[in-house]
Amino acid sequence: MMIRAAHLPSIVALAAAAALLTGCSQAKEATGTYEAYFSANPEQVVAAARDTLEDLKFRSITATATAVDGELIAYTGQDKKVHIKVDGEGATVSKLSVRVGTLGDERISNTIIENTKARLD
Repeated sequence: MMIRAAHLPSIVALAAAAALLTGCSQAKEATGTYEAYFSANPEQVVAAARDTLEDLKFRSITATATAVDGELIAYTGQDKKVHIKVDGEGATVSKLSVRVGTLGDERISNTIIENTKARLD
């Protein structure tokens, strides 16, 4: 059992590296927040996400970005708050976290993630 436990960090690191090589990997947290990793810096990801929100006609879009992180807030037509966080995970990798409304909305979150990914490809 100890040998397997010792290899766990290596296995997790290999899985994360494999996901990053594809350019985007997606996951859902139990809290209704959807995440994706992109091969781009936070400023590029925030710009792509902002363009996506504008194309989807979300309203009251605010966006801030730095070299290490960023955040976007917008609202749907039904007044659901869209909160997007971007965290730099290295020089060229960023994590995008999307939460729509109180409980999360899988359809809208996936649309935002996929459209953002398309802009970065």
